[in-house]
Amino acid sequence: MKYLLLFLLITGFTHANNIDISTRIYDDGKIKTEFTVNNLYTTQKDYYKNGKLRRVASFKNNTLDGIVKSYYDNGAIHTQGMYKNGKKDGKFKEYTKDQRVKTSASFKNDEKDGVFKVYNKDGSVHSKGRYKNGQKDGIFKRYYSNERVELEANYKNGKQHGKARLYYKDGRLESEAIYENGKQVKIKKYMKDGREIYQF
Repeated sequence: MKYLLLFLLITGFTHANNIDISTRIYDDGKIKTEFTVNNLYTTQKDYYKNGKLRRVASFKNNTLDGIVKSYYDNGAIHTQGMYKNGKKDGKFKEYTKDQRVKTSASFKNDEKDGVFKVYNKDGSVHSKGRYKNGQKDGIFKRYYSNERVELEANYKNGKQHGKARLYYKDGRLESEAIYENGKQVKIKKYMKDGREIYQF
């Protein structure tokens, strides 16, 4: 009897309507992890020592499948995204502690695939671009705090290819380069008044 009580204190376990619930606890008795099993599906909830939810994840046949969310110790969402058969699949977002979006990305088969954005603290876009099969593909842009474009560059199969332009903060062209398969083959630089000062 003593050993049975000890097991219940350490793990915790209930069974009703084909739903099994078990828990792991911290030394002080607070719940550390809770598992809810319903046939093929399992929901796992992890907690901080202060009792706040740390992460909630869905599993199918012991493999991540469904929405996964992580939280800061104040209860605010840190990250959230979708998994399919153990791999990232769909939109993912990361948040700051005050709940502003920090990054957003799309995944397919565990690789970035689609639009990727990084945000400033004020919510404006810092940089954005597209990925294909985990590699940069297409135009990437980086912005100044005044939301003017600072840099725009074209990528193909993960390497810079084509034109890349750098701008002054007032929007005037600072330099223009040509890339081929990741290598710079030509560049022009300009003064703020538009005069060309360098060419290679």
